[in-house]
Amino acid sequence: ISARSFMFQFPKPKKRVSLDDMIEIAPTATTTLSKWSRSRTDKGMAKIRQKGYDPKEEMWAIDIGSSVPHPMRDCLPCVTAARRYSGGHFLSTVNRTTTINELLMAQGFCADLMTTSMSDAKLGEAIGNA
Repeated sequence: ISARSFMFQFPKPKKRVSLDDMIEIAPTATTTLSKWSRSRTDKGMAKIRQKGYDPKEEMWAIDIGSSVPHPMRDCLPCVTAARRYSGGHFLSTVNRTTTINELLMAQGFCADLMTTSMSDAKLGEAIGNA
């Protein structure tokens, strides 16, 4: 097959995965947040309540690494390399930040097959650059 006869086609869309289906049962993520990250989390939770939702009943992901916390219902805000260093995303119903495996899954990787000698910080940066 020559390159000229090949017709590019986008892949077929996949079914969206709910955050509830993606979160780990026994997480390695931290529930201990810095004062700055905690203030972002509290502001994000307040925004959710202002919209009439209960963040403890429905899964919300709050971008606590940005200057203004950005909550999204049942999906992660943009995964970036910088987010791994600045607190990342807080998951409302489980009261913690995302794990490396959850970030891998959010970017479409099979976390079970992933092996690396990279630190979590470096791997998180690489995931954000994916």
